[in-house]
Amino acid sequence: MSPKLREKLDRNKNSHKGENGKVGIVGGSKDYSGAPALAAQAALKTGCDLTKIVTSEEVSDVVDSYSENLIVRSYPSGYLALQE
Repeated sequence: MSPKLREKLDRNKNSHKGENGKVGIVGGSKDYSGAPALAAQAALKTGCDLTKIVTSEEVSDVVDSYSENLIVRSYPSGYLALQE
């Protein structure tokens, strides 16, 4: 790894949560509960240190159970559903 890249990847030991990247994810449904959790975990693995997921209330507990490092908020089921 080049020294220039290493310098960019090194974190300040005194940094606080969110100072090394924040990601917001909106998604998930009863059929796709894993997608937002996996996206958030990928963000954490790549160096982001704060992820927030907004997902349907019917799956928020499932998404929250993937990792203690995820911040999960819910919205009423059907709120973002397409109207037919």
